[in-house]
Amino acid sequence: MQYCIILIKYQCSSLPLFIDENVENQLYHLRIKGPLHQQLLKLDEFIQSCECQFKDQLFFIKNDKGKEFVVILSVKLGELKTCENLLPFMICPMLKIEGVTSEAIYYRDGWECNILWPKMSPKEKFDFAKWLHEKLMDISERYYLSPIVYK
Repeated sequence: MQYCIILIKYQCSSLPLFIDENVENQLYHLRIKGPLHQQLLKLDEFIQSCECQFKDQLFFIKNDKGKEFVVILSVKLGELKTCENLLPFMICPMLKIEGVTSEAIYYRDGWECNILWPKMSPKEKFDFAKWLHEKLMDISERYYLSPIVYK
């Protein structure tokens, strides 16, 4: 079992650290070695150093091997500490994305999958989809040739 060390009034205590299986499944995409809490810290490091992001909720990151990913947070980065969502983020390998709409990101990971946008207004979903689509068009020839069209 993994543990989280906390300090309470100058006394050190060890409490079990529960990481949801869905979070573990998302972290698997990044292929980071080590315990889950270290993988989460590494993901945070990738996000904090990210130069390509949209509205503190959508990030292009690279893992240590240079592979690119899209990370979608369920809330803005500054609100993540108080997020009660069991799955506070989704990770998608950039090369697997086949299309972006205002409803979802479509990708193929052995089978067709989609990532729905977090709860937000239709206009915000449209803005997120438009930004992501344009960025992918700029940097990915494979995405440019994809049969799924942005709408």
